[in-house]
Amino acid sequence: MEISRFTRSRLKSGTSWGYYEILCSSDKDFMDTLQAITWTGFFSTQLSYISQRNDSNGLDFYILDRETGKPLKNIAVEAFQKNYNYQNRRYESRKAGDYFSDEQGFISIPAIARELTLLTAILRFIRNRIC
Repeated sequence: MEISRFTRSRLKSGTSWGYYEILCSSDKDFMDTLQAITWTGFFSTQLSYISQRNDSNGLDFYILDRETGKPLKNIAVEAFQKNYNYQNRRYESRKAGDYFSDEQGFISIPAIARELTLLTAILRFIRNRIC
């Protein structure tokens, strides 16, 4: 299959915080049932973050305001550990801890056996802000 064109779209400025889904298809009208269609969901927020693995194999994050780039303090974060369950043949998440960003928006999460996922942590914060 050859994809002859690429379309890029941005959310309009001022788009409300919330959950959105992007649909993509190799058919511009999304009508041909023999063509590929895929989608992915995401949350639009006022948050951004910078992350890196630290020297002790933990993860460091700076939580920032998306528009100003200023650090955000007292942001509640839940860290989750993902483990593969061989009996169920799927990954399962287990809570690894609660953290709060400091004055510089900084959070350091110590190393655990598997990779941490911050996404759930940020989504929890957003739900608390929206509700």
